[in-house]
Amino acid sequence: MNAASMVNIGIVGFGEMGKRHALEYHHATQGKMKFVAVVEPEEERYREGCAWYGQSPVRYTSVNDMLLNEQLDAIIIASPNCFHLENLKDCMASGLPLMLEKPLETSFEKICDIVRLVRSYQAPIMVDHVMRYAPIIQKAKQLIDSGAIGKICSFNFVQYHGGGALFTTYRRTLAGGGGQLIEKATHDLDVAFYLCGAAPRKVTGVCRRQKFGGDKPEDLTCSKCDDFSCANRVVVGENSNGNVKDVGLSHDLCSFADVVDVYDNEMCLIECTNGVFGSYSHCFFVNNHFSRRYEIIGTKGILYIELTMREKPADCDGRITLARHIPGLPNKEEYKFNYEGKIHYNGGPFAGRHFYEVILGKTKPLTTVGDAFTAEMVGIAAMKSSEQDRKIDLERDIVPEDLLPVFKDAYRNI
Repeated sequence: MNAASMVNIGIVGFGEMGKRHALEYHHATQGKMKFVAVVEPEEERYREGCAWYGQSPVRYTSVNDMLLNEQLDAIIIASPNCFHLENLKDCMASGLPLMLEKPLETSFEKICDIVRLVRSYQAPIMVDHVMRYAPIIQKAKQLIDSGAIGKICSFNFVQYHGGGALFTTYRRTLAGGGGQLIEKATHDLDVAFYLCGAAPRKVTGVCRRQKFGGDKPEDLTCSKCDDFSCANRVVVGENSNGNVKDVGLSHDLCSFADVVDVYDNEMCLIECTNGVFGSYSHCFFVNNHFSRRYEIIGTKGILYIELTMREKPADCDGRITLARHIPGLPNKEEYKFNYEGKIHYNGGPFAGRHFYEVILGKTKPLTTVGDAFTAEMVGIAAMKSSEQDRKIDLERDIVPEDLLPVFKDAYRNI
């Protein structure tokens, strides 16, 4: 590492998240994080990534080739979910600080294998649970820790989404993405446990596929389909989110194909440590009504976090409302946030700067493999609960015995 604290980063996967990290982290650190090499097997994805980033890192088709030819200070694994374990194994010999895109993997077995694999790794590994770093979440954490709503009792988190690109990529199958409780909900679940200072122990879930899937051919794409009235038709290259500066869509696989096996409407009730319990639900076919709302209830009040607002006011993108009845204090307080057209509520730059400090050895990862593992076990448990129509005890029914120490230690130092 040079005297100016410039660090050379390699990225595994230069698609949707890889190119985001390159541009965002480079800017967030005023160019001190330089992305010099990428592993990207698809030429088209590489060209798209370079266009987004504005620079052309050296392209490799394997992790081993990149490690043999580059002097790196850290690696980011941002490949599709189903390749994380394979790519992590290839990176282990480097001994470099790593950032692993969430979720850890797609299947229960592979998620557990990643946790086992990193036990012997000496360098720090950070998981990109980027929403923890968002200013709106950090403010909520500050208010809760200050005792603003008293002792935390329960939470209610909901997310409504129109589906769109989530069901036109590898994410449309459990093998490719792991399901939305693994792919998407772990953002929210991680934030819930982080804010409440509690860890999950028991889960009851209801999971349904009520819109997507069908009898269309596996290889059918929107561009080859003559059903122009399809409500989930997408166009490659279009912005996947009109509200923010976002990457263009790279795939237009049919969301009504016979291979689609991912649930699109799910809900779970979670019993946690410290007497805390809560609910989480999401639905991915609520068109023109994208919203994400969190409620955290304490003995002295309620914290209402509107991350994505249904009716966006002119003066903010998101809002925290603190309501309570304590003599001598305001009954209601509001805190407003503008995300500057950024995804993940502008958490990315803060995550990037934190990873930079991790690379320099100045701090430890805030978002750990153990925390990510525990949040993902909730998704696994919710799907199992729905299939078996019973409550799932995470320690007894889900977590392997050798990983119980990791599970029990999660969300304890937050």
